[in-house]
Amino acid sequence: MAGFKAMFGSAFLFANFAIFLWPLVVLWQLAFDTSMTFWFGHYLMAIFVIPVLFLSIYGWQVRAGKPINAGMTVAICFPALLLAGMGIALYMQANSLVDDIQSKGCDNVDTATGELQHSYATAKNFYACCQVKYGNAAFDEICHDEGINLPAVIPENVPLIEIQHCPGYYDMTVRNAHAKKWSYLQYLESNYMCAGFCSRDISLWTTQEFASPTCGYALEIIMQAKIANAGFMVIIYSIIVAVLYGVWFSFNGKALKELQGKGGLLSNEGAGLARYGYDGPRT
Repeated sequence: MAGFKAMFGSAFLFANFAIFLWPLVVLWQLAFDTSMTFWFGHYLMAIFVIPVLFLSIYGWQVRAGKPINAGMTVAICFPALLLAGMGIALYMQANSLVDDIQSKGCDNVDTATGELQHSYATAKNFYACCQVKYGNAAFDEICHDEGINLPAVIPENVPLIEIQHCPGYYDMTVRNAHAKKWSYLQYLESNYMCAGFCSRDISLWTTQEFASPTCGYALEIIMQAKIANAGFMVIIYSIIVAVLYGVWFSFNGKALKELQGKGGLLSNEGAGLARYGYDGPRT
């Protein structure tokens, strides 16, 4: 019994990390996901308090020299509640964005995706005018800048270039409010082989000839398959953990009281005394 007492604190710490490893890894990956941070910010970084909590509870139990019921409950229930809350937020935010796209329309000015569509239109005009400057007559009707015209001598076989290689591109991303969203549109187009946002259109950041889905459709898939799905699984997992801990605690309450009643000996000094068979003062 004394040897088990000495190991309980370490065993409980290991159990904490083992139990919550999967949801922590899932949310850790999402915390640095480009779509996640673009739409919903960085609130998932709050998961870093969970390992700190585990280590704090471990230190508390070691100093006390026995299992602490309140500490164990906090070490299980607080992370479960925090993760469930994050999962609910992810699930609701992702589905809300998809609902806006499907019900109000992707290019509706009252939605966040409508702003992104406006940003794409701004990028398309900038790209078309860039091509016109190089003598590409195919883009003359798309460029709406009256101050930009085809050169007097139009060269043959003007090569297509990506928008990011056009002169003044990076100045635009700093000066123009809509252009600040171009980096996210570039991410979607480059990683999901899409073109256009709300409707199929020309590719701007890549030279792909065929781009089947729109980037708005790719965004719906990201929200549903990645973010909302991850949030739902974290919710279910957290609920299961909390329920199983309650069952475990109710069945092991008597054993925990026995460990607590004799001092526990979780400290290093206690572990040393346990090796010599010391089991507390006798009365």
